[in-house]
Amino acid sequence: MLLVLFIAFADGEVISEIALLERVGLSVTAGRRWIAHLVGEDHIELREDGGGVTLSETALTKLRIFLDEACDVSNWLVSVRH
Repeated sequence: MLLVLFIAFADGEVISEIALLERVGLSVTAGRRWIAHLVGEDHIELREDGGGVTLSETALTKLRIFLDEACDVSNWLVSVRH
């Protein structure tokens, strides 16, 4: 869910709860439990206008750091092989 929301953020797209659940392949029941958990952990936010689900600023920052570090590791592995 977090990566789907990160990509949507990068594309300037707002995703509804149902569209998010469809993209990650979860049933509505299980998906809403996960959404509630991620809201409770301050990873995602429900838009006040009822228009969708977004990443929190905290989650955006953590995902950017994680992806930057993953790219660094990947680049290092490529350089070691050559």
